[in-house]
Amino acid sequence: MMNNALLPIRSSLPKAIRRTSCRLIRSGPPSRLVSPIRQAFPASQSAFALRPFSSGAQTLSDVLARELAEETEEGRDQIPEELAELKSSIEKDWKVVDDGAITRLIRSIGASKVVVSFHCQDTVDGAEDYVEEEEGEEPALPFRFEILVSKAGNTLVLNCISNAGETTVDGVAMTTEDIESVQANGIGRNNYQGPEFQELAEDLQEALHEYVFSELGIDEDVSAFVSMYADYKEQVQYIGFLTNVSKVLP
Repeated sequence: MMNNALLPIRSSLPKAIRRTSCRLIRSGPPSRLVSPIRQAFPASQSAFALRPFSSGAQTLSDVLARELAEETEEGRDQIPEELAELKSSIEKDWKVVDDGAITRLIRSIGASKVVVSFHCQDTVDGAEDYVEEEEGEEPALPFRFEILVSKAGNTLVLNCISNAGETTVDGVAMTTEDIESVQANGIGRNNYQGPEFQELAEDLQEALHEYVFSELGIDEDVSAFVSMYADYKEQVQYIGFLTNVSKVLP
């Protein structure tokens, strides 16, 4: 369970940040351990058919300017103080690396290199089944993330879900590829993709969860950081998207 100290942090984030993760949700489940975390998102279905606008309709430039003003007027592209404090705490043990829409947490444990990697749009399909909405609040959505542990030419890949400060493992595989190759290309289709996690012996599932928590240090703080920081980064990326679209208009 998530420690009480984190509950105020998550609940005090602006709703604008929490709601943004709803913008783009995968239309189908990602391929198990085959595709890299930044695989392309499918095109969304638009509710609008192409048709002539009335003479009184706003231009695209007008709408973009309005939307950008609404998103930035309250400093939504600035990291919230509570999240900044949590990030500072995380950085005592992890190096936090931002790479566009992807964030990585990196550390060494003995001879092993450990990387936690997540995309700011990688929300869980059917997320409403995972979250418990508190009265008067929009729930923070659960996010998928990867844990990669590399040692002596072998890499353990753990597919996980962060939800309300808890980490759930839902996939595991091994490869001889290094971490950088796995992140760029995923596990090759010719390789064994790992067992169905839910079909593993119950004590093996429990042991893997305990390994993630106790030995890799993926505790409640790290799990909460994944979902909270992904929410924040999606907001930043969306504002950047609006800005860049505006730049290409006449």
